[in-house]
This record gives sequence, structure tokens and C-alpha cells, in this order.
Amino acid sequence: MAYDIGARVFDRAAAYGAGNAELILGRALKGKDEAVIVTKVGYFGDPETRKIAPEDASAAAIRTSIDNSRQRLQRDCIDVALLHINEYPIERAGEVFDTLGLLRQEGKIGGFGWSTDHRERLAAYAPREGFVAVESDFNVFTPANQLMAVAACEDAAAHFGKTGIRVRGRSIT
Repeated sequence: MAYDIGARVFDRAAAYGAGNAELILGRALKGKDEAVIVTKVGYFGDPETRKIAPEDASAAAIRTSIDNSRQRLQRDCIDVALLHINEYPIERAGEVFDTLGLLRQEGKIGGFGWSTDHRERLAAYAPREGFVAVESDFNVFTPANQLMAVAACEDAAAHFGKTGIRVRGRSIT
């Protein structure tokens, strides 16, 4: 298993395997509190029916998704929750991050961010307290230089695959 060879950051989503990916990871990492778990909200699945629901980034759906993810992952607190909808309207995203901020205050998540490839989306919300990560399509064909420049400027957002992620006051690469 990846954990046994040193991996400590595990990226999942409520939609991956219609929630089954979180169930499997939760069993595998039970009792391994130093593992950092990232999940996503906005798309949701039902592990029993194995069906993915239509996108929903309402406050109620996000709260339900985080509670379900915490149960499947067997964690009281998920380290990072990302908005999974890359193209989510920038003018509506404030409500999503307000909800994630409340969940952070309640101790259900450690921080939040956005899985997006759009510099302007990141720039609009990265300054928020609790915004700790951006996940993007980063590879040799799409180096995401502008997005990384915004993340570096904010110094609050880390970029998966490039500069690592800071969780619980420590840097994890």
C-alpha cells in the first residue's frame, strides 16, 4: 500500500467510485492519524447504488457530503475539502467557501480550497482564511504557470504536485 512506502497525502472525492473510494481508503488508513486526507465536494455518489448525483454545491449538499465523507473515511476531521467543480461560477463560489469556512470553524475540516484550472477563480478566493490548497491540471502539457503564480503570491494556497501542501502547520511535499 502507498502508506507503507511513505505516502502521507491521499486525495479522494465523494464522487470517486460513487463514494466507495472513500470507504476503501477509510478502512486502509484507520488509526493512521498522520495521513493527510483531501476530499472534494460538489459531485456526490451513493456507494450502494454506485450512482453519481448531479452536481450540487448548495450549503446543505456540502454539509451532507462532508458528514458522509467523514463517516466513510472514519475521520472526525477531514484535513482539506476542495470544491470539485472546476467551472463553478466565480460569483456564486463565495457561498461555497462560506459553508466550508463554517465547517472549518466547527472542526469538521482543517482547511479548504478549489480544484480549478482558472487563475481568476483562485485569485478571487485564495485570500480567505482557511483557504489552503488549489488542485489543478498540472503536467508538461499544461504547466499552470499563471495559477501557480497566484498561489505563490497568496502564500496561503499550496499547489499539489508542485510546491506541496501545508496541513496542521507542517509542509508536506
